[in-house]
Amino acid sequence: MVKETRRIGQPLPLLRLLIAATCLFPVVMLGVGGTFLWEDNKDAANRELARRTEVAVQNAARVFETDDVVLDEMERLIRGLSDAQIAARQQELHGELADMAEGLPHVRDLAITGADGHVLVSAGTYPAGTYSIRADQTAGPAEAAGPSGFTISGRETSKPDAKTYFDILRARHGFPGALVVSIRSSFLEDQWTALNVANATAGTAMALSRPDGVILARAPVPRDRGLSLNQVRFAEAMRNASSGTVTAVSQLDGMQRDFRFQRIGNLPLFALGSITHHAILLGFTHRILPHLWFGVPAAILLVSLALLVLRRTTEAEQATRLAAQEQATRVEVERILAKAAKLEALGQLAAGVAHDFNNVLLAVIGNADLVRQRILAGRTTEAEMLTSMVIQAAQRGAELTNGILLFARGSDRPDEAIQPAEVIDGTLAFLPPLLGKAVTVLRQVDAPLWSVRVPKPQLEAALVNLAVNARDAMPDGGTITIRGENIPARDRRLPAELRQDADWVRIAVMDTGPGFPAAVRARVFEPFMTTKDVGRGTGLGLAQVYGTARQAGGLARIEDRAEGGAVVALYLPRGGSATARPDTPFEQAEPTLRALRILLVDHDRLVQITSTIGLREAGHRVIEAERPHDGLEILRGDPAIDVLVVDYAMPGMTGTAMIVEARKARPDLPVVIVSSQMALEGLELPERVVWLAKPFLPDDLMRAVATVAATA
Repeated sequence: MVKETRRIGQPLPLLRLLIAATCLFPVVMLGVGGTFLWEDNKDAANRELARRTEVAVQNAARVFETDDVVLDEMERLIRGLSDAQIAARQQELHGELADMAEGLPHVRDLAITGADGHVLVSAGTYPAGTYSIRADQTAGPAEAAGPSGFTISGRETSKPDAKTYFDILRARHGFPGALVVSIRSSFLEDQWTALNVANATAGTAMALSRPDGVILARAPVPRDRGLSLNQVRFAEAMRNASSGTVTAVSQLDGMQRDFRFQRIGNLPLFALGSITHHAILLGFTHRILPHLWFGVPAAILLVSLALLVLRRTTEAEQATRLAAQEQATRVEVERILAKAAKLEALGQLAAGVAHDFNNVLLAVIGNADLVRQRILAGRTTEAEMLTSMVIQAAQRGAELTNGILLFARGSDRPDEAIQPAEVIDGTLAFLPPLLGKAVTVLRQVDAPLWSVRVPKPQLEAALVNLAVNARDAMPDGGTITIRGENIPARDRRLPAELRQDADWVRIAVMDTGPGFPAAVRARVFEPFMTTKDVGRGTGLGLAQVYGTARQAGGLARIEDRAEGGAVVALYLPRGGSATARPDTPFEQAEPTLRALRILLVDHDRLVQITSTIGLREAGHRVIEAERPHDGLEILRGDPAIDVLVVDYAMPGMTGTAMIVEARKARPDLPVVIVSSQMALEGLELPERVVWLAKPFLPDDLMRAVATVAATA
């Protein structure tokens, strides 16, 4: 009895371990994922900060380049004139300076000073008055004068309007005194705000600073405009580098910020962009919340399920243990009840996670073990029967996988009627951010449109593919129009290829681009036919559109437009009709008797080994490659290769992109492309290319190779 009770209690520690793992795993995954997400979010914020700072640098550089030209022109006006001569011509020079300043919105005043800093002539005041500008008092440290010859004053506040400004001074040529351009701080602040390089709501700010930390302009404007950085680490960093980053508490608003400083040309000035840590944290929160919305309920569900299993198992064991203690004469019955309780608990857990997969694995593993036993016993006839059962079980698993894939693609089924107008409206809702601001999307839909029978995700994907292709054809922008209309039976608008005694729904995507070239128009619906660079497209976009229309019993075609551009129209039957998947073209083909030289490219080593063994047992010579680029190198160096067998989904390059590259070197190369049933189903493949759906038997691969080899 003691031994029996202990054996019954063994699942409890395992279940408790399961509960602990169920609780700990989401926390660990959230921590790891959150760390990566935080680093990515912070890097993105710093990249955006660097971009904003660069924009501010370019903006300020243009301003100071203009000021450099103004100073040159001021020097030209007074070249060779002494202070007395300038004072004598004050009215004339005042007019010249006023004319120069009039077209420069950032300039507050232009002035020329004498040896003692007294203003000799000013663009804003005549006569100049008695105020002085002394470079030695306003320029700051001696190193503020850079290779440009500029000296930058501190920030001043004008008495009439309480507006802030700062001066750029350059020494007069041949005479004591300076040429002065007085710049409005508000001009730069307003421009930064307009360019969105400074946004109080987003937590970003931009400032113009001298190397000693004196702030000349800042957006958003701080309440206390007299503050400056006055931090040793800023001054030290800006003296020793032309750009860099610093993390510190801003003395302007008291908030922890990441700063990015960058020198403006060769001037003793820096653009100083910053973003608050609060803004970075807020962006991270917005990105991680959607994960929590889905992850937390799922974790709670898993924990609840594990607790339920634990509770029921515990109750069952307690009942079994109590029965064993009370009825010692029925030990065997109690043992059976305990096993039943354990099996019930484990069965509930298995049924909630992977019931169907366990059934498939049971059939495969059980029959495979029986095959091994029969082979060891020499009973090969029974082994053959059991092998067939293993294959049937595996095929059932393939059907189950296809069902899961269909569920992942959406709940709509081909035999369900949908409203195409709703699909068009739903697609239009998310097209603008996908297409960009340069593209205008118009809707022209007759009301009401007849219903059609086509998988909703496929129709949405077709419209998106057509819209993206239209956008790519209009790099400078244009207009895309989605037109939906009903075409009754025997209407003259019906193409001749369609049944004339049926009703149709026409959905057309029109653009204002250059249209399809004549050489391309006849082949646009062929798979792998693409005008894009390798890696940018698979060549299956328009082929998918064509396949969607054909599977629905309709038609896709290119049509003319009087006002120019391209028109791709889908004709779908009213109410539709389910169409069976066409037979694989090589199902009846016999394996070729000629030994072939075959290049097999597949990144999955187990699939590669199985395919290679089957091909070699058929007498073929197989050359293996795990990466598409390696396969292309082998193909270019071996002209004796008869057939290419390539997987569709591979890292680095898709199988379709590899076929495009391979056909450049070998235009007539026969190809077998291996793919899941969802990827290429329903498409009309080009010549000398056949599609083999996963999973497949070795004989299927033999027939596929024989089919394409016969076309060579």
